[in-house]
Amino acid sequence: MEKKLNLIVGNTTSTMTKISLLEIPKNSNIFLFSPTASSGEFSKKDDNFFRTQVALSKENFDKLSNYFLKNKILNLYAIYDEKNSNYANNYMNDFEKSFLSKGGKTFVKRIKIKKDFRLIADEIKSDDSIDGLFIVANSLDSSRLIQYLKIKDIEKTIFVSAWAKGAEFLEDGGKAVNNTIFLDSFDENSKNPRYLKFVNDYKQKFKIEPTIFSAQGYETGKIIIEILKKDDNLENFKKTLLEIKKFKSLQGFITFDQFGDIHREQNLTIVKDNRFVKIK
Repeated sequence: MEKKLNLIVGNTTSTMTKISLLEIPKNSNIFLFSPTASSGEFSKKDDNFFRTQVALSKENFDKLSNYFLKNKILNLYAIYDEKNSNYANNYMNDFEKSFLSKGGKTFVKRIKIKKDFRLIADEIKSDDSIDGLFIVANSLDSSRLIQYLKIKDIEKTIFVSAWAKGAEFLEDGGKAVNNTIFLDSFDENSKNPRYLKFVNDYKQKFKIEPTIFSAQGYETGKIIIEILKKDDNLENFKKTLLEIKKFKSLQGFITFDQFGDIHREQNLTIVKDNRFVKIK
């Protein structure tokens, strides 16, 4: 007997989410809940999509824009992964809008990440005006690219999107990724008791440090359980979520707006001695 499907937990990337949303019939009682999809393309829409990841927006990049301007980093060279183009393009466009509004410049160039890092290194070396690198790619590709650039004696300020942030990035990159900058809403050094317990339990079970994605996956599960405790009829999922609205998170609270989007404070983080340290 075929069971009726009402709730889908996923997807992980914005590009995958976009495809899934196209498959969900309008005005249906099928709900999609992603812990990680962040494209602003899904924001401010009265639909059946929810997320525990902050949506990309121009305003979320203002801290980063101010940091670059304060440190006279004006000419940025962007490297991105086209396999998650919905996220990557949204990410670069929103940052650029913020940077320009603060007095910055457009990217010197946007280039797709390639297996042959030599081509990227040669192009960066050929342009003395480049102050910094802006990388939007996964953990493995980002860390290996940075390692290669350091081997080629390329010393630039490097910013990497939160997509790459996690223990894997530190392990793969080693000393080469020190001084890399990130912007996201996850504080690895939070002292919130709920977060500390989660980290301890996670390390005991999986033998590794949790990332922003594992934390938000856990938060998503807790939110769904709380909703179902109030009303286990999944056809009422959206109505119940918006009635509760505010949920405990690992580092504070998550409040959903009428469109199923949330707000979290954005933090600048730098890698020091192979650890993520918040920039004050």
